[in-house]
Amino acid sequence: MALIKLNNSSLSAITSAGLPTGSVLQVKQTILSTAWSSNSTTYDNTPLVVSITPSSSSNKILVNVNAWYATQFWNNNPYIRLVRDSTTISFNDSYRHPRPQYDSTRDANQGYPVLMNILDTPATTSSVTYALQVKSGSSSYYIRLNRQDSDSTAWAQSMITVTEIAG
Repeated sequence: MALIKLNNSSLSAITSAGLPTGSVLQVKQTILSTAWSSNSTTYDNTPLVVSITPSSSSNKILVNVNAWYATQFWNNNPYIRLVRDSTTISFNDSYRHPRPQYDSTRDANQGYPVLMNILDTPATTSSVTYALQVKSGSSSYYIRLNRQDSDSTAWAQSMITVTEIAG
């Protein structure tokens, strides 16, 4: 990818020279179009991982997760969290992920959304990595992305998008 310079200035020089607060500086995205599964009872990175290097430590990173998951059994207790490097910035550890019904047969054929919109302040100019992580309440049951339990092919797409915002 070519580096574009305005009046022979770098992005950080232009930002400090007066882009208004709230300006979009860069966008990175990872899209998962295949099926993925885990039955780990410790947090496991999904393939939804993206890195970004902020141009100023005062800038913010808008993190958007738009994913689909399913699990084999309604009381599996799927845990889902978003981390920046090793720091958890959003999670559902304190409750069972909501479910529309309690029938394991029907449950295996349902997909549920994971929607997260987090405005993060990493306060660094070093590369940061954002990852969606999951863990299962029991190693007997899988958490699956982009597919229902009763099918092995993907029927959805999941993504994580990070946007650097001038601070």
